[in-house]
Amino acid sequence: MTYRVLLIEPPSSCQELLADILQQHGAEVEIVQNVSKNDAVTLRWNYDMVCADARLAQDMGFGAVGDLRSEKGTPLWVMTADRDNACVRRLVESCGASALMTRPYSSRQWHSFIRYSMTKKRRLFDKQPPRILMYSHDTIGLGHTRRNANIGESILRKRPDASILMLIGCPAGLVFDTPLGIDFIKLPSLVKQSRHDWRPEQLNISGSRMRDLRSRLIREAVNAFEPHAMLVDHVPGGVWNELLPTFENLATNDSHRPFVALGLRDILDEPDLLRRRWQDDGTGEIIHRHYDEIFVYGDPDIYDTVTAYGLEEFAAGRVQSLGYVANRALPSSRDRLRQRLGIKDRPLVLITGGGGRDAFGLMTVCLDALASLESAERPMALLVPGPLMDPAARHVIHERAAAMGVFCFDRLPDLSAYCAAADMLIGMAGYNSSVEALAEGLPTLLIARNGPSAEQMIRAECFQERGLVDSFCADDLEAGRLASYLRQVSVRERFTPAINLDGAERAAARLLEGARTRHDFLATPASA
Repeated sequence: MTYRVLLIEPPSSCQELLADILQQHGAEVEIVQNVSKNDAVTLRWNYDMVCADARLAQDMGFGAVGDLRSEKGTPLWVMTADRDNACVRRLVESCGASALMTRPYSSRQWHSFIRYSMTKKRRLFDKQPPRILMYSHDTIGLGHTRRNANIGESILRKRPDASILMLIGCPAGLVFDTPLGIDFIKLPSLVKQSRHDWRPEQLNISGSRMRDLRSRLIREAVNAFEPHAMLVDHVPGGVWNELLPTFENLATNDSHRPFVALGLRDILDEPDLLRRRWQDDGTGEIIHRHYDEIFVYGDPDIYDTVTAYGLEEFAAGRVQSLGYVANRALPSSRDRLRQRLGIKDRPLVLITGGGGRDAFGLMTVCLDALASLESAERPMALLVPGPLMDPAARHVIHERAAAMGVFCFDRLPDLSAYCAAADMLIGMAGYNSSVEALAEGLPTLLIARNGPSAEQMIRAECFQERGLVDSFCADDLEAGRLASYLRQVSVRERFTPAINLDGAERAAARLLEGARTRHDFLATPASA
């Protein structure tokens, strides 16, 4: 579908970013530096959407800007660096702007408003929009929530009118930028003590009371939201089987039961151990009774998840290998971010600790390694300790980094964009950091933690055997070894990995198809 957009914006790097995003949505973009008052009436009929810088809009006069909101209902966005400016507020109110965008812009927010405007303008959907509910229990990191958020964004690319409600356990809440259409309910936090043992993190209550609290919140959310499809990540019954009351309740009313899918990353744990546990604790029976499909977020040519964990034993004929779930950076990301950081042509190493709970050792050793290098051989570095790191430990990392002239951000709103900007990644061997680095063809050194499960060790070994990454165990982490990698940043070259990265798009398509199959009143997009 062709969509014509007028961008009234003075020359800046912002132009490139906006053009990238708009063109990804099939838009034809015309950029002008200004529009006279007399031009406004003519232009309003020729574009499906107008984006105007607030300063230029004021020069045109409030009335002329209002004319851009023609009888056709053309969406108008006003962009500003000063949201609290009284003139800007009057402008937005007087011209009936659809949205006020504040610099620095988030690419995901632009995606949101584009999708919103396209849906409102063309009225693509003529019946009840889909409602998707997602569950992720995260206790140590951010991986389960990140995967679900990526899939949610893919759903909104296909169905901009969808509503996606995420039930999340991550102690930091939803720390990612997400588009309009995604919201979340924060479940009370847990902390993982061992492979299959959790306890309340913040509330001074018993495990049984916590289980009852979380289970009731989940059940009531599902009852009130009435999803057409549900996606559960990683834990089939939820923590302490907290999802079972909801599943049993749904089973009593099959005519309104949602399509239910289980999402599994490529590597879960040591295969024999996990298969025995699933047989012994009833997880296999939960999968068999309550799930319509299993989504595997991996590539069987890299690791045969279905065979390793015997998934067909639990859900014969219902297992889908979809590919890895990863964000892809916009084409302008590398130049734009490097310009923002002021690093020009210097090599940049990105050092990420995932969620951050166990990343203090990695951050400390990386800083030691950087300090051991002569200034001429030291690359620029950007540390990301993670939002879940202990605040006192994070403060130590920030102080050391500042003293050494090293960039340090607690979290990144868009890891894929920074992977595009960097020349090497050093990070924990979790799913998301590993896959997003591979998606950008970024030379990568993975540091695999030795527990509480075997997941990271297996992934690092598997990727290294195929020449996709270098890796070693966190137990062997030491500054001298890291320093040798840091010296190689400028000579490492990007590559194109031969792996399937379509997991998010394919999971989104399966969820929407599953919802449509069970609820045939859902509309499909009308042809434009």
